[in-house]
Amino acid sequence: MASIISELLDKGLIMPDNGKGTLSIVKGLAERRKGEKKIFMFLDGLGMNAIERYKGVCDSSELLKRSELTRTTTQFPSTTPNILANFNCGLPTAEHGIVGGTLPASESGPIIGSLRIALPTILGFAGKERIGGIDVGSVYPRPMLIDSLKERYAFATVTHDYLVGTDLNLFFFGSGTAVPYASFGDGMAKVADAVKGGSKDFIYFYYDGLDKEEHHHAIGSPEFSSELKKVMDGIGRLLPVIEEHGYELVITTDHGHMSRKDSVDLNASGIMDHLDTQPWGEPRCVFVKVKDGSEKRFEDFFASRLAGRALLVESEELIRAGAFGGPVSGKLRYRFGTHVMLPLDGVMLDYVYPDGDPGKAKHLSHHGGMSPDEMSVPVIRYNGQA
Repeated sequence: MASIISELLDKGLIMPDNGKGTLSIVKGLAERRKGEKKIFMFLDGLGMNAIERYKGVCDSSELLKRSELTRTTTQFPSTTPNILANFNCGLPTAEHGIVGGTLPASESGPIIGSLRIALPTILGFAGKERIGGIDVGSVYPRPMLIDSLKERYAFATVTHDYLVGTDLNLFFFGSGTAVPYASFGDGMAKVADAVKGGSKDFIYFYYDGLDKEEHHHAIGSPEFSSELKKVMDGIGRLLPVIEEHGYELVITTDHGHMSRKDSVDLNASGIMDHLDTQPWGEPRCVFVKVKDGSEKRFEDFFASRLAGRALLVESEELIRAGAFGGPVSGKLRYRFGTHVMLPLDGVMLDYVYPDGDPGKAKHLSHHGGMSPDEMSVPVIRYNGQA
């Protein structure tokens, strides 16, 4: 175990802090003392690298002038589906198995999109075959943390309107708790209305605009800088309302972003000659199931094609090292494959499924890996109850 952790650290990667990371912080929100009222903001894609790169923008905002900013780690893999399951179910990756944007539907089943389960498009090994009828509850565990919050608080979620009616959102939050918004500004207004209304004492706000700008324009772009300023200033303007009504505000995220510097086209690499099924996960963290008896040939293939650009680690080694937050149950073990390919600085391992969306291969930045840019995230706290 020490050797694999040392190897990761030697390559500039970092392990998740399973004791003090984002999962423990969000689980702490469910603990309630009498009279407490809370707002949790999940700002998708707000890594510490963004706050540090745009220090002037962030430090000049009322939000950071008046709040406490600390650094922690997200969970691994640093992907939105994984962290959604962490936050909403209150479980580490090892206990829910949502390891990326794609994953196997079953031990022998097709590869599915973990955020698009209700859609008929399944990215299966069967090529263009379309398979329907997969139930969200067969892929994700019960959202136990959300259930706990609902038991202890008058709960509402303020969510982008295009997400409100999705099967995944309904599975996590149920019906009747969602307040839809059409834009970030509208979202801030809806949060303010919920605070002023006085009937909700836990408000869960999710926003993905930062993440989209990073994917499409990269972290160093004017588009991202403008989006970050809008978000920081918008939340800053909300603080007087939060203080007036005695709420505590906690903000964190799922991951930061790594900018694309180099790309590997896995479709053209010959990798499928060595695998039982197509790879899954994310371009920055690729899980594979190597054919029985082909391990040595696969390792030789990897060394000849990807040495110096990515690390190849046996999944079992990462599990034993605690990378996924604990031991993996037998019924979920298939989702972790036999090996994990971890790209190094700026490398993306792109794979497009038959009948799949090639969009990720065009993203200018991505996440899922163990680099500090992806794993190091902020926690922002403002106590309007003080």
